Amino acid sequence: MTSSPYCLEIAVRFSDVDSNGHVNNQHYNSYCDEAMMNLFRTAGVDLKSLSQQGIGPVVWKAEYEYHGELKYGDRLRIRSTVTIPKPTRGIFNHLIENADTGQLICQARHYGLWMNRVKRRPYAFPEDVVARLVSSTAKC
Repeated sequence: MTSSPYCLEIAVRFSDVDSNGHVNNQHYNSYCDEAMMNLFRTAGVDLKSLSQQGIGPVVWKAEYEYHGELKYGDRLRIRSTVTIPKPTRGIFNHLIENADTGQLICQARHYGLWMNRVKRRPYAFPEDVVARLVSSTAKC
């Protein structure tokens, strides 16, 4: 199952910019994490309650391909989709664009799983939570 695109806009902060005058690559991970957490919240996934039960999302692999750059003062738009290939796994595809120009800046893919942190084993999310994740959207 794959979701419709979920969108989030973020302003580039001064602290995101490196000595080359553009966003340092480490911040793209942070932007994608923020998009992923917002998708969970929008879908009504209660991460606080799950965390209290020892359950949480874990990214086990991340890939980035850069096509442009962002600078301080730019606004970025992240268009994210999530594919749930099985109940314990999620693949988040993120397209990061300059929100003003529409230019594609970065393509990112995060491979994640739901983890029972107590047992250190993958955790199968209930079907209703998976359904909410793939049906939740924020208009772009």
